[in-house]
Amino acid sequence: MQQIVGLDIGTRTVTGAVFSGSAKKYRLVDFFMDEVHAMEDASQALSGEFVPILSLDEIVQKLAAEKNLKDAIVVANVDTKDCIIREFSVPFTKDEQIRKMIAFEAEEHFHTLDVDNVVLEYLKVGEANGKSHIIVAAVRNDVVESRLDLLKKAEIDPIALDLDAAALVSSFALTPHYDREKSALIIDMGATSAKIILVEEGKLRKMRSLRTGRSVLSPDRMIAEPALAGAGAAGVESPKGAGLELPEYSIEARFREIENALRQLDEGVEEEPEIPLTFSETPIAILSDEDFEKVGLEEDLRGARKDEKLRTPPQNGSGGTYTAYLERIGAEIQRTFATTRSPVEVICLTGGMSAPEEARRYFTEQFEVETVVLDFGGRLQADIAPETLEKVNRHGAVAVGLGLKMLGADKLGLDFRKGKFRYEHRFTRLRLPLLAASVLLVAIFFQTALWSYHEYLYLTERSAAFQAEMEKQHEAFFGTKLVTGRSAFSAAQEQKKKWQGKGVGNVGRVIDCVDAIRNFSDVMGATGLMFSIQSMNFDFKVKEGVATGAKKSAAKASADSSAELHTESGDAVVVFENKFNKDPVSTVFDCRASPTAQPGGGYKISLKLTPKASYMAKLE
Repeated sequence: MQQIVGLDIGTRTVTGAVFSGSAKKYRLVDFFMDEVHAMEDASQALSGEFVPILSLDEIVQKLAAEKNLKDAIVVANVDTKDCIIREFSVPFTKDEQIRKMIAFEAEEHFHTLDVDNVVLEYLKVGEANGKSHIIVAAVRNDVVESRLDLLKKAEIDPIALDLDAAALVSSFALTPHYDREKSALIIDMGATSAKIILVEEGKLRKMRSLRTGRSVLSPDRMIAEPALAGAGAAGVESPKGAGLELPEYSIEARFREIENALRQLDEGVEEEPEIPLTFSETPIAILSDEDFEKVGLEEDLRGARKDEKLRTPPQNGSGGTYTAYLERIGAEIQRTFATTRSPVEVICLTGGMSAPEEARRYFTEQFEVETVVLDFGGRLQADIAPETLEKVNRHGAVAVGLGLKMLGADKLGLDFRKGKFRYEHRFTRLRLPLLAASVLLVAIFFQTALWSYHEYLYLTERSAAFQAEMEKQHEAFFGTKLVTGRSAFSAAQEQKKKWQGKGVGNVGRVIDCVDAIRNFSDVMGATGLMFSIQSMNFDFKVKEGVATGAKKSAAKASADSSAELHTESGDAVVVFENKFNKDPVSTVFDCRASPTAQPGGGYKISLKLTPKASYMAKLE
């Protein structure tokens, strides 16, 4: 049975959940996770560069080979942080109308994007007064293309690209914490980004993604961190062992960095040389939400040393950096979800950064809401070890949700493989070659049919010419005109019988019974033997025989007759055969005799009579 794999490709980890079965009955049969390890020196820490020992491409290729993913049905992810998300209303209520008009409506709300260069997906989250309130997610074509190229190098062709936030909702619906009557907040706490999803009445109502570290999926569109200040400027110590003097941080330098970074956000515009600014020339930057996040509300998370701490959450609840990480998420929740219709009744944590107990305690105290860690609690049938199942609960929520998409448990139905990126089945890929081959075969068929038709016309003309010639020859030879439509051969056969003169019906020739009986009587009388006739059978119809065998000779005609006699002498056989075959008295028949001794004495002799060839010749 073909396996279904949910493949979650993140910035730091690649996670996969392998399912087997069908939508009615499925099981988790394998789970794997691999990390993208990095090695940074002091200069890399200062510049924010990320140098993997194994690139993301190489890790995906390694896992694809080890887990044989190229033969599986794979559903991969699109990271929410790589999406631009907007909420607005449209004057339609039917999904078909929204689907047709979403591109035109999106142009009014995505001012910095060309809708022709993005893939759009939407979720209908509400309906009132003939309007629908929707959440629209836009992903640039180059992001989708880069994800597909990454998988193509590993010989993987995913059947769908789902949003990781949507996969989280599908996974959460499988846990014991899911209740359609309760409002829930799902927080996926990653090392480089966090996703916050509000679920009301079992449906996604709002989602938010914020960056929590310096690593991003598209480095060419990242606004760099400001240069690290000295201990007095930013409260951050220099990395131990770096051996570098950090430049003094100034507001003019920061704004210069912001201006240069904003220039790079426009595709195709190279960074201009830096120009020293005086205080009076300091620019004012007006940023969108996405750019504002990139500029960096990350002062508490900045620095090579603090970033290293974020990658491995403190297990004993120590470390101010992790507290700042939690506070950043808490502030985003208050800013984004303060206007929700109903209060949040449960918070569900997942992701690699949700391991410390400090996380659950922080959200419980901060929002006075029950906070739980995502746990499938036996509702996910699995054939894996308990310790691996713990990893699934902590790290595999997105991967499980992606796999559930092909098992009938997809709650939102998003798919960014559409338009020019749509998934094509193997038959679909062969559609054009098969169509071309079919057209070629049809052309060959019609050409052959045309040739056959011309051949038919030619042979028909020849047949008509032969028939006309045969009619002409028949009339010249027999002196009678052939009836139209009649076979010349059958007419000639009939005329031949007429010429033979002895034909009766379908029989070609007959023997004169008077001659035959008189000749039989004369021969038997000439034998001088005593015999009694027990039976006689004369056949006077001549049958045309056909020669067979390796040696072909002229066909012989026969009208075999027979007679049974009783005599006391066994030598009568020789006498009968001599009188019929050698004595000139017999002019009609040749004879072959065979004796059989009788119990009461004497012999029964059977005579088989065959017309002589000389006699048959006279009938011609």
